[in-house]
Amino acid sequence: MIEFSFIYRLADKFHNNKVLRYLFLDTYRKYKYRVSQYKKKSFHKNGRDVLARFCTALDKTRCMYWLEFGTLIGAIREKGFIAHDDDIDVGMFLKNRPDQLEKILKKHGFKRTRYIMVDDGKEAFEETYVSQGISIDIFYFHIAEDKNTMYCYEFITDPERMSREFIDEIGGYWTMQDIFPYKGFCDYDFLDIRVKIPSNYDEHLRSFYGNYIQPDPNWNIYKAQGSKVLKDKIGKVFFS
Repeated sequence: MIEFSFIYRLADKFHNNKVLRYLFLDTYRKYKYRVSQYKKKSFHKNGRDVLARFCTALDKTRCMYWLEFGTLIGAIREKGFIAHDDDIDVGMFLKNRPDQLEKILKKHGFKRTRYIMVDDGKEAFEETYVSQGISIDIFYFHIAEDKNTMYCYEFITDPERMSREFIDEIGGYWTMQDIFPYKGFCDYDFLDIRVKIPSNYDEHLRSFYGNYIQPDPNWNIYKAQGSKVLKDKIGKVFFS
């Protein structure tokens, strides 16, 4: 992938200096846009192969995982990746996470770049792995006591604040709990890759996105249905 990290290092350096931050802001936004465009181009060129390699690695562990969020929408609605997407989302039950997952994925060309967790990570936990410049986010789920719902956690900032300043102020992210109806999983062929998806995928997606069949360019995480923000649960981010 094109090396843009020096821009982010400068952003870190200038972050606390309001004058330098103002002078640097336009350059930062231009490079950030270039990063976004490059990631999307790389994703749609190599995303299928990266997902296939990820599946090969996980299938050897017999650990169940499934397509989730935007990747699941793409599989159902587009029969491919969503045009504006630049990463892959998968779900996994936290209790089933292999102890050696990081080493297993490393052998198949993946590097863990970050993880976010609340407290010791036994409840709210998320990981990101990267290969060929493409990110795979793993969202860890739990089955509720009623056995009819399952839930995971995402990590968000205050939409009314600049993300970086918000994270610095509270020491991390707000935690958001996403709740879905649970009815098991089924096999699905996606881009000639055999994967798992929720058996009730339509109900599953509608419980979070609403009418996901009709693309909504204005949808964002703050419009998620069936979710609740837990402001007292701070997700701390760690970079590998």
